[in-house]
This record gives sequence, C-alpha cells and structure tokens, in this order.
Amino acid sequence: VFVKFVGRKVEVRIDSREINCFHEGVNIGSHIRLFGSHETSMKLDHYLNLLKYKPGALKGSLVFSQTKQRNEWPIAYEHLWQSLNKRLGESKGTQMLIEILMLKREHGHETVLMAVEAGLQYGAYDTASILVIIRQQAVCQQPVLLENLGYLKRYNRPTQDLTEYNQLLS
Repeated sequence: VFVKFVGRKVEVRIDSREINCFHEGVNIGSHIRLFGSHETSMKLDHYLNLLKYKPGALKGSLVFSQTKQRNEWPIAYEHLWQSLNKRLGESKGTQMLIEILMLKREHGHETVLMAVEAGLQYGAYDTASILVIIRQQAVCQQPVLLENLGYLKRYNRPTQDLTEYNQLLS
C-alpha cells in the first residue's frame, strides 16, 4: 500500500486472482495474487512519497526493478531521468522525476507519458513544463507539435532558486 498507510489498520480481501487492501472502506492498493513462497509484488506509485525524500534509493530498489521487469517503465521516462540528472544532478534530477511520476495520480498514466514525450521533444521537461503540456493536451485534446525548436537549446541554463520571488506572491 502507499507509504502513508504504514502502521495503520487495513482490511485485506483475497480472492483467486488478486489481493485488495482497504482503509476505511476505500481501496488503497490492488495486486495480482502470487502463489509462491516469499514472493513480493510492489508498485512504484506506492513508494513515490518516500522516494521523493530519499531519491538515491530509487535506482537500486526492488520496486524499481519490478517495475522494469513488468515493462511498466517506458523508455521516455528513462530519457527524462537522464536529461534531468544531466541538468540538475542525480539527486535533484531524481526528485523532479518522482514529482513528474506523481502527476500520474491526478492526470493518469497515458496523459503524463504523452506530456513527457512532448516535453522531451521540446526540450522542456521539468515539472512545470510537463504540467503546462498536460493542460494544453486537455484543452486541445491532442498535443500540438512545435517544429524547429532546436535553436532554443542555446538558452538552456540551470534553474534558479525562486524562493525569494515566491514570497512576493503571498
């Protein structure tokens, strides 16, 4: 289940094909039932809140390994991760990747994947850019492909800390 449910009472219902976990009547996790001894089935989404604060743990984690084995890790996410790490460094790049993956909770897997693919094409792949592309897709019902954006790469610069400017918003 999601990390926030650790230590809480959950109801587990097991049928012939899957295991469902409920907290206060709400389904908080479903897994295919495994019949071997000491087998584990983990979902990356359940661990994102924890991995956001421990980004170095993602790469070697069992949950990440299982995600890749189940072919639930699209190549676009791998390219995104490499690009973010190159731009921001491994720790901050992984944190931003996790933030982007968390967008799937609200917007769905397919929508986020299309936005990531478009963002990689545009060279705009931070969390805010992916959100803009998601909103654009919602309005246009399909991504608008921009052409000849290669010249914009000359403007690539490290993202600045805008904390002081954000104080002006309140």
